[in-house]
Amino acid sequence: MRGFTLIELLTVIAIIGILAAIIIPTVSKVRSTARRAQCVARLRQWGTAVRLFANDNKGMVALYNKSGTDQLLYSQYFGQLYMVDGYGNKVMAQVAMAQCPVAVAAKLPTTDANYRARDYAFVKPVGSNKKIIGASVGLPLETGIDAYNLSESASPSRLILMAEIFAPTNDHFVIDCSSGASALQSPVQAMQINADSSLVRHGGSANMLWLDGHVSTVGSADTMFTNPANRTLMTSWVTLR
Repeated sequence: MRGFTLIELLTVIAIIGILAAIIIPTVSKVRSTARRAQCVARLRQWGTAVRLFANDNKGMVALYNKSGTDQLLYSQYFGQLYMVDGYGNKVMAQVAMAQCPVAVAAKLPTTDANYRARDYAFVKPVGSNKKIIGASVGLPLETGIDAYNLSESASPSRLILMAEIFAPTNDHFVIDCSSGASALQSPVQAMQINADSSLVRHGGSANMLWLDGHVSTVGSADTMFTNPANRTLMTSWVTLR
């Protein structure tokens, strides 16, 4: 039985190299797609949690996404009070659920103690001027939490509830659009859609959760603030009435 010749061996190695070059990017793309789907599912769970909270609190939507040992506002609506986050730590459910799977997989910097709470941020819309007392919802350390009522939104399917943000360089728990059109750049800057593409999570796009509970993926074409048509559209996304 003769062995392989050098030419045969090199041919096999070349074929394996070609197959690897084809398969590896495909596997990476499949993983990225799966993480994007996980992100969408997680945001939908946030939508359910917010609705359940509102049902228990006279329709109020509390714009609260902070971290800490007293974080009980939404944790109890995710099925369990504590979860293991993407870094293997036991944390409040609200903290674990605020992590985008893509950001966790990328092992982005976590030197900021509040990093894990800031992958998703609530959007404070134009016309939102209510507050609820923290003690009334199990948070004695919070004197007032920004909120609005479900009944105030004329179009829940077109009002952003939460949006993805780029956590390591942004310390927002709430994207504040309440001061009017001049503040509408904040969601775009926070999500980094129009910045360095290497910082954008989902291939040049970001996921948004709307008040009615559906999630959509929005890209730079829809959020380029310099486009007047986009400014008009974005105004409707963050306005109660």
